[in-house]
Amino acid sequence: NHLSLLTSSRDNIIAADVETNRNPRLVYQSVTTTVYHLPLEGKGIKVIIDRNTSDEQIIRKLLHEQYVSNFLPSSCRKRRVIDITSFERQPALTFKWDSGITVSDWIHIARIDPHVDLNVRLRAAMAIAKTLSDFHDGGVVYNGLTPENIVLEPVGSDFVATFVDLSSAIIYEEDKRFNVDAQFERRTKDLDL
Repeated sequence: NHLSLLTSSRDNIIAADVETNRNPRLVYQSVTTTVYHLPLEGKGIKVIIDRNTSDEQIIRKLLHEQYVSNFLPSSCRKRRVIDITSFERQPALTFKWDSGITVSDWIHIARIDPHVDLNVRLRAAMAIAKTLSDFHDGGVVYNGLTPENIVLEPVGSDFVATFVDLSSAIIYEEDKRFNVDAQFERRTKDLDL
């Protein structure tokens, strides 16, 4: 069974320690990030442990991820952040657990499974493109999209793609979005047309 990987003072932001008796399962670990799954609650916990970054900076990163998650429309497939908290005395966020497997794991399976033909691969790619389009339509650029940050879930003969780890995402303000008509007008004026 494959699992998805899925600013004020610290005391004011961090609500309470997540109880360790909930049997969190470690599902992902890197040098700076650890992700746990709480299967009974349908939640995950993301902990950032970076010895070179202050707790305040880590909390700001987590708050940014929460802000981006809340900014995107509910129809957009992204990891839904529930709360900023702490886990084992480290700043953390809790999020809704998304079913499926990472694209990284899916690619590994697709290489050895003869049932994953070109049509299946194209449906997976279309699901990813749709989610990316939804992000852009929602005014967000993901920044740093990797196979580890995309969770694919089969739905009938198609897929749904969910983007996780919103910490590097950027929200474009309305006046800073690329506007084709405005660009065309400026260009025609520059060319004196």
